Amino acid sequence: MIPDIIFLRSIYPNIPIIHHLPTFPTSQTSWLREKIEIILFKKTMRLVNGIIAASDKMKDFLINEYSLDEQSIMVCPIFYTSEYFAKKKLLPISNDDHEPHLICTGSTNIAYLGNNVLDKMLEISHKRIHVHCIKLESQAVTNQYLHFFERFDTPEMVSGSLATFMTSLMVV
Repeated sequence: MIPDIIFLRSIYPNIPIIHHLPTFPTSQTSWLREKIEIILFKKTMRLVNGIIAASDKMKDFLINEYSLDEQSIMVCPIFYTSEYFAKKKLLPISNDDHEPHLICTGSTNIAYLGNNVLDKMLEISHKRIHVHCIKLESQAVTNQYLHFFERFDTPEMVSGSLATFMTSLMVV
């Protein structure tokens, strides 16, 4: 949305702009893209009249990181349409091995410290809980309780493919 905000402001200098931020930063695959997004975001903030943040934690981050006025940020949780939901329920993997399974759908880009949750996933796996996460860029990690799956792109999330996959990791 950053280029769109810049474009809108240049064409319509007085139009009110509210920036909806369901997630920030948005890059899951590149720490460089994430850094660039943060820099561009800082420049763009002076062009918007308000922000809709997904949580109080995000609101606090925006206030502290960008010195934004608390009154210019409204918190509104993310609501997903029914298209995002699972279309069918798969048999739980735990039916076969009788062990708990956990899924991490967040970024596992371990090159960027802010996204590095590998230590936590390993800690959980040492308690004999299977952890399923997005395939790491460098898969030098071997652990019988740590499993990797290919990243789901936005169209697959919107179609419910991710949600359907997640049903196989539910404990029944």
